[in-house]
Amino acid sequence: MRGFGMSMLFAGIVLLILIGGVHKIPLDEQTLAERALTMRGYKLTNDAVTTDRYILDKSMLKVGQGNWPMIMIWGTQKVSPDAYLGTMIEEYHFVVTNHPLKRFSKTNTAVTVMLAEGRVIGGYAFPLPLSNGAIFMGGPSYLDGSDMEHITGLTYAEWLDQWTLKYGKAD
Repeated sequence: MRGFGMSMLFAGIVLLILIGGVHKIPLDEQTLAERALTMRGYKLTNDAVTTDRYILDKSMLKVGQGNWPMIMIWGTQKVSPDAYLGTMIEEYHFVVTNHPLKRFSKTNTAVTVMLAEGRVIGGYAFPLPLSNGAIFMGGPSYLDGSDMEHITGLTYAEWLDQWTLKYGKAD
């Protein structure tokens, strides 16, 4: 009788799987962001420090003084911002060790993972300031440390000309 009970239990489990399917439990966005970094081999030194959320609007991409941070961030992505216009973008900020940018700074790296609609779409990285307070000049790098010229194949001047033609100038 015991063997019959185990067979019925096994048959019941198989039936449940066939009828209901196997459903993955969705991961929260912070966990997705953390996994995007740990899968690259980065070690997180903290939980997400802050989260920023914004709906990407074309006006945010126009060349102008107040838009430079957003322009530089989106300019280093491997996806076009056009695909995410009107979409809520979530950014999770971390500090990681063993990032490729450490070769320049000898410090840990601040990394931001960008998500849209529950998917990782990219991110950016900056070296943290040195212990003496010195900071590194320049724009952000992609998650893996790639710079804009490497990603786009253009010089900064060429990239800026194309960006300005596409998105315009702020008034």
